[in-house]
Amino acid sequence: MANNIEYSEAYQNFIDEELEAKSSTQWMVPNDEQIDYSGGKDVKIAQLSVSGLGNYNSAGTNKYPSGSVKLGWKTYTMEMDRAVKFELGRLDPNDSHFMATTENVTREFARKQLVPEQDMFRFNRIYSKLAASDTYKDTHILKVGASDAATSVENALKKVSVVVKDDSGDDADFVSFVSLKNEQAFRDESKNTNNSVTFQREISVNGVSYRGAVLNDMPCIFVPSKRLQTVIKILDGRTEGQEAGGITADSTSEQIEFLTMNSSAPVAASKIDSLKIFSADENQTGDETTINYHLLYDLWVLENQIPTLAACVRNKV
Repeated sequence: MANNIEYSEAYQNFIDEELEAKSSTQWMVPNDEQIDYSGGKDVKIAQLSVSGLGNYNSAGTNKYPSGSVKLGWKTYTMEMDRAVKFELGRLDPNDSHFMATTENVTREFARKQLVPEQDMFRFNRIYSKLAASDTYKDTHILKVGASDAATSVENALKKVSVVVKDDSGDDADFVSFVSLKNEQAFRDESKNTNNSVTFQREISVNGVSYRGAVLNDMPCIFVPSKRLQTVIKILDGRTEGQEAGGITADSTSEQIEFLTMNSSAPVAASKIDSLKIFSADENQTGDETTINYHLLYDLWVLENQIPTLAACVRNKV
């Protein structure tokens, strides 16, 4: 009664395709050559560093000062340990029917549950890192009133963009994730000749392409507002009232109107520790087709990248 490995590989591809197509944060995951995972909660991520310039010596035999290149692997432990089991009932044993039905379930799960959960967790983790910084939280987190118009969000973005670029000493590779509720206001602002706003731009973030807008050279990607929250609640899928699973906004949460960062600031890991599919004929404990899905994931913000973070939060009252 061995699990069919071809099924697991196929379903992993289904999930990867949905993450690529629907996730607003998939660009945060390093390329395969930058990450080493062999199972369990630990993952190793490559970090490259080089030394700076020295003085050139035209008179000496050693004209160039020696530089250094260091490639180190840092071990991170993933905090989020999540799982789910789907029971589909007895299916037609025909393989094509089995694959088609379970593919639909896998894609629907990835699209409607996994993508929103990971996006929400990652955005919240980035915001929480900024909010915990005594150095930058007061100047890099701007507030708007509960009844303020969406134009105040635009003004906050224009203001903090200058601050964050100046504090970080960098003006490239920034991107803002903006609550979808503000999109129309950004479109209206495009008629204001004092600012440069263009829509339907293809925005590439670490090789992943999105459609969005550019406001005064700041790339903006619009995401559902539910994914941008200051405080989240992680549902365990077991406790009464939490059976639906997933992540939701806490009752104390405030709306994040936008979250700005350098594309090198967050480093995310998301690894399937196990994905097991058993047909009804293979299942020894019941008469259903089962999909057992075990996922580990987390996100970290590099300490030297905290100055590149900025946010705008709407007061609840």
